[in-house]
Amino acid sequence: MKLPPFFEEDRLAVDAVLERLLPAGTAQPSSIHTAMRYSVFAGGKRIRPILCLETARIFASDVTPALHPACAIEFIHTYSLIHDDLPALDNDDLRRGKPTCHKKFGEAIAILAGDALLTLAFETIGATPAAAERRAAILTEVAAAAGTIKVYSPFENRRADSRLHHSRCLMRGRQLRRCRAPEAIRRHHRLGFSGHGRYS
Repeated sequence: MKLPPFFEEDRLAVDAVLERLLPAGTAQPSSIHTAMRYSVFAGGKRIRPILCLETARIFASDVTPALHPACAIEFIHTYSLIHDDLPALDNDDLRRGKPTCHKKFGEAIAILAGDALLTLAFETIGATPAAAERRAAILTEVAAAAGTIKVYSPFENRRADSRLHHSRCLMRGRQLRRCRAPEAIRRHHRLGFSGHGRYS
């Protein structure tokens, strides 16, 4: 499928910010930081951050303030993939044709790398260039999308493994919905955008 040119433009913009936000592989603890970078730059299409940017672009041509939440969403997505691949869950050896994080660095480092990416996601949102109340609104929205509230209850009567599979699918869907139309953007242009960008 041929994607519009702006997909590549957005992907490059997101990758540049991801590179800046991630700790250097040489920074201590280097084993965890190297694993984080390996997983984030393992060939993802950046669909979620691109959706976030394009939603912002409905309201403005300058979506620079949305890059931090966009990258945070990608960090959360990558953390979920690392943990999904672990032996206790899917026990996958390959992700996008490459060894999964735990196969490359060991199970302990993979767990810590995933945890660190989730933490970095919220640190990244906290650094969004917007007023404090706007950052708080984004944090609340993204945390709700990444959490478990109202996810497990519909599957209480299913087998444990079936509940786990369905709950993970629901969490992924909720995360994707937040990328497409985050409350902080939908409500009163909370990021302070003006104008309508390419979608006018």
